[in-house]
Order: sequence, then C-alpha cells, then structure tokens
Amino acid sequence: MTVTLKAALITDSWTVWSAVAVWGSLAVWLLYIWVYDAASPVIGYGDQIYGITQVLFSSWTFWLALIIVPIICMGRAFVDD
Repeated sequence: MTVTLKAALITDSWTVWSAVAVWGSLAVWLLYIWVYDAASPVIGYGDQIYGITQVLFSSWTFWLALIIVPIICMGRAFVDD
C-alpha cells in the first residue's frame, strides 16, 4: 500500500489510467485478502488464516494502521516535496 501511494505522490500527470492503476491496485489488494481467506480451506493452504477477513475488516486498528503506517513511512516525502 505504501509503495502504491508513493507512486501516486510522485505522479506528475494524472490520467484515467493512472487513477485506475493506483486506486484499482489498492482495491485489488483488499479483494485479494478476502478471496485468499475464502479459498484457503478449498486449496488446503493457509487454513490458519480462515476467517481472518472478518476479524481484520471489523477491527478499527486495522483501518487505522492502513492510514497511519503509509503516512509515517512517507513522511519525509511529504516534507521534501
């Protein structure tokens, strides 16, 4: 997520395709977590994470970390630009 937001930060010219790439990438990442969680018992891999999306997506700490961690990681980029 941080890398995607950094790419958005350094983008000089926004087009429809760059917006789709940035925001679509973030959406696909969240969708991947949900699909992997749902598919883990079927594929027989990662059984220990089955049901994790219900815990993650209902946790305020997950959403807070999703906002705070990229801001902290890119703090210098915000100041330098």
